[in-house]
Amino acid sequence: MCVGIKSEEPLTDRNQLVFEKPSDSQFGTAKQKRRNNEERKEKAKDAARNRRTEESDYFEELEKLLPVTGPPPSSQQTTLDKTSVIRLSVAHLKTQDVLQNGIPTPMVKEEIFPEIDLFSCLDGFSLILSNNGDVIYVSDNVSRYIGLTQVELLGQDFSDYVHPCDHNQLKVLTPGKSVGSEDEVVEIFVRVKCTVTERGRMINLKQASYKPLKISGKARRMKENEVGGVTGTVFLGSARCVVEREVMVDNQIGVF
Repeated sequence: MCVGIKSEEPLTDRNQLVFEKPSDSQFGTAKQKRRNNEERKEKAKDAARNRRTEESDYFEELEKLLPVTGPPPSSQQTTLDKTSVIRLSVAHLKTQDVLQNGIPTPMVKEEIFPEIDLFSCLDGFSLILSNNGDVIYVSDNVSRYIGLTQVELLGQDFSDYVHPCDHNQLKVLTPGKSVGSEDEVVEIFVRVKCTVTERGRMINLKQASYKPLKISGKARRMKENEVGGVTGTVFLGSARCVVEREVMVDNQIGVF
């Protein structure tokens, strides 16, 4: 015996299904959402563009305040990149800190001789190194001896330009000293990269050879400062070239 259930509503055929069209209000809402998204994207792009422009203006103003002459001659850029501006700014602030807190004011009469180039009287270039070996200051005439410019060296790790076998010698320049201790006279001989050939032709850093330098000066402990600044032992001295001379390197006598 078959039992069936009678349906009051007939089943609708699949091919006869009718889809309801979206109303005009739904179309308008979708368009409004797309329009709002596009507006937000444009506002974000404008904000990012304004931020980059403002940032570039700040870096240009900061570069004008730096006591440097711009990018090195080997660079194809007309202005310093942002990383270099930050590196040089930090090095300049450290130099000011060393001058104010690390070097006592001389008890002599201050006289100005604008016609005299003081570094021309020095057989080498001036050099200040931090406790970590960073170049806090190097005089502008450094390019006369090793080809590398002041802009290239300031704020960089000096060991990057020294022969690997002479890295241990650099530690002699900044020995561990206690606060208030007397200055210690230090002197080392190291080989430093030189980007100028014997004929005066400039080469890039990858092709650079090594040139022997005598670095001598004083190791001085910086005063503790509550507001930060340069800490630890710094090296204050000069470097000059050594030609055909016996020097002591790694406790072995040799000729460069």
